[in-house]
Amino acid sequence: MKKICLPILSSMLLSAVAHAQTEFPAFKLTLSTFEPFIAGGRLQQEIIVKKYALNPQLIQRSRNFGKISSSLQPELERILKSLSRDAVNARFTQLENGNWVARQQSAWAIDTEKTNANLFKAIIEGKSEAEIALVVTRPDRNTEDYAAQGILQRFGGGESAFYRSRSFRVQNIITASNIIDNTIIPADEEYDYNNNLGAISEARGFVDGYIIAQGTLKKEVGGGICQVSTTVWRAAYLSGLPITQRSNHSYRVSYYEMATRAFAPPIGFEATVYSPYKNLKWKNDTGLSLLMQVTVNPRRYTMRVDLFGAAPDRKVILAKPVYFARKAPAADRFQADASVPLGRTRQLDSPVPGISVRQNRTVNYNNGTVTTDVTRSTYVPWGAIFLVNPLDPRVAKPVARASNRP
Repeated sequence: MKKICLPILSSMLLSAVAHAQTEFPAFKLTLSTFEPFIAGGRLQQEIIVKKYALNPQLIQRSRNFGKISSSLQPELERILKSLSRDAVNARFTQLENGNWVARQQSAWAIDTEKTNANLFKAIIEGKSEAEIALVVTRPDRNTEDYAAQGILQRFGGGESAFYRSRSFRVQNIITASNIIDNTIIPADEEYDYNNNLGAISEARGFVDGYIIAQGTLKKEVGGGICQVSTTVWRAAYLSGLPITQRSNHSYRVSYYEMATRAFAPPIGFEATVYSPYKNLKWKNDTGLSLLMQVTVNPRRYTMRVDLFGAAPDRKVILAKPVYFARKAPAADRFQADASVPLGRTRQLDSPVPGISVRQNRTVNYNNGTVTTDVTRSTYVPWGAIFLVNPLDPRVAKPVARASNRP
């Protein structure tokens, strides 16, 4: 057995005692708050508790000196700085199980003076924790306000697709969607699309795009925003809300007959707008406010409009659409475009037959009331449009199609 002399043993004991004396008790800064959210049709609270360990040796040094040690300040400032954050407005999102939840992010700011006072008091009194003095500011659009207005559940919605849309069209769709997103329609009020959207100008982010005008296509600022009005109309129509004003396009537009993963629209399931001549209006007859939330996915070329308010009090039944008065496509048309070399053509649009559509809707309310209405759309024949050089003789001479599609 190895022998240890007494002086060495005494030194080891003294070292152990000294080490034990440096084992200072743990100390933490604590943050306690809550964030309101909406789920399951009611306002709830998410409790938030965070704890941050501080160097116990520096806490002891502060206690010995009777003030917060300068060595502790950098660590303290780092923690407090990491907690500051901006507010994020409340928004409903759909969970994987199909349920909807509205969450927000409140702004956090730290009352440094009060936090330092809490820390110093805890150190002097020998406590193991100190509370962070947090200043909480709710976002402008927050779940508490939504709940106060009865906006607690998804009431209904609609969607659309715009595959292969050109960049100008995508930009105008996004710009218009951002403007009307998060619109609140009070109870018993009429939603006015043109009024809600406002002026269509380059200053507001709109760009030139093709529109249907005078029997052909021409460029105008805002081309493509009917994708948005169509989706808004679908949301209101499929939710069983009363439609007070709606117009169809003069010609069938392929974008409004494109299917999404969940919905394949029949012919005529669209709504055009052109201020001040054509507008889209519908009434909120739910008895409580409705929140209109617009979501665009430019990668998938889809968009949706969801309405949130009270629990749905009605069911919508759509009859099979009735098609009649079919007509063959019109003759090809050639439009001048200086960017097209002489002798070349660039197809701008495809031919589409004319047709009339009648769509019946029945709305069954939970109180036993039943209403029915009819949406009618008539489309004139549309011919293919080609861009050619301005010197091309076909610009002034339309050519009839060799064959017509039924």
